[in-house]
Amino acid sequence: MDKQTSYSDTLRERVLSRLGLLVIYLVVFFSYLSRSPDTATFIGMFPKSVSETDLLSTFDFTVFSFLEFGLLLSLGQPQSYLLEDNWLVYIRRRRGAERYIRYIGLVLLYALLYSVPQLFIMWGLMPQTRSLGSLADFVCGLWMLIVLLLVADAIASAGNRIVGFLVSTVLAYAYSGLSDVQHLLLGHSLAHLPNWIPILAISTVLILIINYQFYKRSEIL
Repeated sequence: MDKQTSYSDTLRERVLSRLGLLVIYLVVFFSYLSRSPDTATFIGMFPKSVSETDLLSTFDFTVFSFLEFGLLLSLGQPQSYLLEDNWLVYIRRRRGAERYIRYIGLVLLYALLYSVPQLFIMWGLMPQTRSLGSLADFVCGLWMLIVLLLVADAIASAGNRIVGFLVSTVLAYAYSGLSDVQHLLLGHSLAHLPNWIPILAISTVLILIINYQFYKRSEIL
């Protein structure tokens, strides 16, 4: 009974925390839509109108908010599931690959549940934004969020959740506010594809490998 009560309390706290964060983020989201009625850029895409000669950072608060609230709203649940102990198992053994695959599915599902409604709302309220360009922006923003979630989880699996969040925050700022990073991601160097595709693809693979190594080392106590 105590365990059920504890679980109910935890669930209630998570719901309330998410609602509080979501209310704040919705203010940012709809503020973005109200002041940018003609843009076809998805809210999670870094600024594109950066001059090649501009050496100053062009920080975009809405892009940063998209990533940061995406990180916060997860409440670290995918990583908690990954390292969750199974108290019904009496033989200690290394955690299996199946759970890690399910963890990847959870990260992807969470990122989609967070991002897809925003795309549909934007398309519904601003029909002029329904284009392949905004869809590509959506993929970029979604993918970057997934990378940040994986980075935060990998460092948390290594033993420090706070450092994981801070590193992800620094990466989110670089994506949202450093013109050199934005120019690099927008450049084209492979089959006329924007650089953010191979960069995010390689980053995803590397982070998944690193995270899996930490995952394998965690024993069921």
